[in-house]
Amino acid sequence: MTVTAPLAGTQQGLTVTKGFSPSTVAPGGSSQLTVTLTAPAFFFTDTATTEIYTGLGFTDTLPAGMTLAAAPAASTTCAGATLAATGGADSFSLSGASLAPGASCTATVTVTVAGAGTFRNVISASMDQPGAVINDQDVPALAAAVATLQAGIAPVA
Repeated sequence: MTVTAPLAGTQQGLTVTKGFSPSTVAPGGSSQLTVTLTAPAFFFTDTATTEIYTGLGFTDTLPAGMTLAAAPAASTTCAGATLAATGGADSFSLSGASLAPGASCTATVTVTVAGAGTFRNVISASMDQPGAVINDQDVPALAAAVATLQAGIAPVA
């Protein structure tokens, strides 16, 4: 049996983050959206390679005015996962992923925006909310994942 303890003050749960690249585009422009799932480095298991989270998944509903690009270039580094992303859709989903202790993986899609504005995209940390990250262990994310894409607006200095 392997036991690894966290250092005082370190996180103790699943972390979910997301970001747009670039974070500012012209109206009608496109950006790459990446969602990153990270498991904590500590665990209590029979072996050091046992997944700490299994059945990981989420559905990311895009804000109004944002859709997946006609060719969403969907890809994932998540072990065992299926990434479903259809061009022109207003959401995409990841299912069946597994993470070992200390591991992280990503799901990436290309999105487009129809007009100017600020587009705030959120995946909830609350498992009772639609689209929240789920897993077989029923462990919620530590915090919501939030990213903002600006279209036709100069970045604030």
